[in-house]
Formats: sequence, C-alpha cells, structure tokens
Amino acid sequence: MTQSTPKILVIGSFITDLSFRVPHRPKRGETIIGTDFGIFTGGKGYNQATAARRMGADVAMIGCLGKDIFSDLFLSSLQKDGIDHSRVIQDE
Repeated sequence: MTQSTPKILVIGSFITDLSFRVPHRPKRGETIIGTDFGIFTGGKGYNQATAARRMGADVAMIGCLGKDIFSDLFLSSLQKDGIDHSRVIQDE
C-alpha cells in the first residue's frame, strides 16, 4: 500500500508579534529602553499551517489579512514555505 501525501486545509488567524528585548523585567511604573526589536509572524492557524507543511503535508490556508506591511510578511512567508494562500484575502 502506498502512502499519499496528506492534504490539509487550515482556517485560522494571523497574528504579528512585536517583541522588544529589555535588560530586566520592568518594575511597576518603570520605563526602560529596549535593546533589541523583532517582528515575528504567528497565530494559531498560521503556526499550524506552517508546522503541517514542514512535516510534508500539502497545505492550503484560508484567512483574512489587512492591506499593510504585516500582511506582506505573511504572504511572502506562506509563499516561501509552499503553502497555498490563494484563499487568503486582504481587506482594507
């Protein structure tokens, strides 16, 4: 019996994490300056689609993004990972 490639459709969310590195945890009311900054793609649906694709499944994703720089990050990442994103819409 031959094993076929799993086909997975993910309907889910896209969340952009904006992260700062700080030298210590701020105390109540304290303002501190971050030493590093990163933008990371995530969200339950997006993470599941990426993980399934990296495990070898054919993956398509359905979801909604705005029309902004964060949307561009997700679309290029989905394309790079080989995830069908033809059903991901961009809304004003």
